[in-house]
Amino acid sequence: MRRSGQAAMEFLTTYGWAILVVLVAIGALAYFGVLNPSKYLPEKCLLTTGIGCRDFALQDNASRLVLRLTITNSIGTGMIIKDGGMNATSKGSSTICALDGSSPGWTTTIAAGDSAPFTCAFGLGTSPGTGQQGKVSLDMTYTTTQGVYAKRASGDISGTVQ
Repeated sequence: MRRSGQAAMEFLTTYGWAILVVLVAIGALAYFGVLNPSKYLPEKCLLTTGIGCRDFALQDNASRLVLRLTITNSIGTGMIIKDGGMNATSKGSSTICALDGSSPGWTTTIAAGDSAPFTCAFGLGTSPGTGQQGKVSLDMTYTTTQGVYAKRASGDISGTVQ
């Protein structure tokens, strides 16, 4: 009887050490980022149908998140976007996007099939850091060159911050 108790104790001790080694190995992998699933997520830029995302980049500029985005007009008619008509939100922080190279009060017309570059610069402390996953929600108001009523478009952009 005493012998079987000792065998059971040795069995539990051996498996206890094996489980501890496995837990330490998993902890080391997680610490060094091998088990970080956000590193393996694809970059995406999904906007409302008819408005394409030709190119984008999420950048870290002194702890500020900056989205550089080139949109393509595929709605079949020209679209007019005015200053304040494109807003971006990331982790509760919002900003107004600007047409690249424009001055305040800008208005741009993007002809059907053409593209235009925009920059959305967030405030201090909004960047998750270089190499980390960033996500931005975009909300845009525009009118068509053939209409008078405002239309809304939205989308989500995510990728690795450079």
